[in-house]
Amino acid sequence: MIRRNHAGEEHLLESDPGEDAEGGTPELQFRKFRRILRRWSLKDGVKELLSLLRGRGKKVGLVTNVGKRAVQEALGRFGVRDFFDEVVTRNDTTFMKPRGEGIRRCLSALGVRREEGIFIGDSLSDLHAARDAGVRVAIVKGGESLPEEILKEPPDYLWDSLKEALKVLKADG
Repeated sequence: MIRRNHAGEEHLLESDPGEDAEGGTPELQFRKFRRILRRWSLKDGVKELLSLLRGRGKKVGLVTNVGKRAVQEALGRFGVRDFFDEVVTRNDTTFMKPRGEGIRRCLSALGVRREEGIFIGDSLSDLHAARDAGVRVAIVKGGESLPEEILKEPPDYLWDSLKEALKVLKADG
């Protein structure tokens, strides 16, 4: 749910998650990640969405291909760490997204059945991981995948923004 300012930076994050990546020690990768983190910002509506879900007593998890140390740094910087009941990173799985292992692990830790869960993401990798895990999936446009790519394999929900997701969720009560 974090937006990077430039497409090149998005690609760099996916292939250079700041920990346990090829091309250097974990410490070197983490220092690269910290430089990139300074240019990140939260997508509009993230805190409002997380607040709404928490206010309704929903369990909230995060599944990411980024390493644990880097994720904790980012969540702290953006002030959203306490919104999550469970965080599953690349360090917690054998297979990262687009495989569904991380989502299944997160659901299990939360005590949520897959029929009850929904995965909100912004990429084809997220879409494929949710399908592999057997959960409903909502995709928010504006991530690393083009809308045309997403529409080839339509998700259960496709939102233009998190603000749109908030409107839908508020209307559902």
